[in-house]
Amino acid sequence: MLKRVVKNTCTVIEDQDDYLTLSEAAEYLGISRVTVWRRIREGQLATYQASTSRREKLVRRQDLDQLKRPRPVTRRRNQGPGKSAGRSQTLGQPQGEVQP
Repeated sequence: MLKRVVKNTCTVIEDQDDYLTLSEAAEYLGISRVTVWRRIREGQLATYQASTSRREKLVRRQDLDQLKRPRPVTRRRNQGPGKSAGRSQTLGQPQGEVQP
């Protein structure tokens, strides 16, 4: 049995098969646990609490699958095609005059 805590309310969830621990979620997504916590803090992932342990946080596999879906890529406005931000010199070119 799982409980989801949302602003002083709890939702009890019976099926634990669709839930992963934060370590399992990190492995499933191929990211670190810190990044999983960042997604939780940013509101991209909801956490659930197992009734057997107050400390153990779980996430739904369905929510993780949504994070894995491809999203459209947008360019920054100030960057044109083939230009990189903050690089004004070509690689391999000297940066200044060489003193003899």
